[in-house]
Amino acid sequence: MKFRLLIVALASVAILSGCGKSTDSVRVDPGLDTSPMSTPVGLHYVAHEYTGNRYIEWSPVANGSLAGYHVYQYLPAPDRDNSYEMIGEVINPAVRFQLPEGPVGTTLTVRVTSVSSSGKTSAMSAPLTVTYEAFRSGDVNEVPGQRGNRTDQP
Repeated sequence: MKFRLLIVALASVAILSGCGKSTDSVRVDPGLDTSPMSTPVGLHYVAHEYTGNRYIEWSPVANGSLAGYHVYQYLPAPDRDNSYEMIGEVINPAVRFQLPEGPVGTTLTVRVTSVSSSGKTSAMSAPLTVTYEAFRSGDVNEVPGQRGNRTDQP
């Protein structure tokens, strides 16, 4: 019995003796996405009078592995810690998201993240709060503090 225990102990020492002594460094596959994702900037609100559609737009993120963007809306709820809920995805190269329909006076706050092809996400953009206003016939719907509101793009 002692002899068998000694053999098991020696075998364990032999197996473990090589653990942690490797001089090889961890190699990173060059195909892996290792660069940090840039945070989207330049969020602004665009309302198209003739279509009645409302959008947010932002500046494109320059990252070779960019797959698209996630759009979040501030929707606080007592049953979750995060107050922002993802409401949509935008596939690269698009930089526009159509906001949900709502009556005049609807206010919502949105943020955007960029997403790499490997699923890595950036930090959230600065929040943009928009309020749906009535369209004025024949005018570009300018909203103070909210850039854009153009009717020149469908």
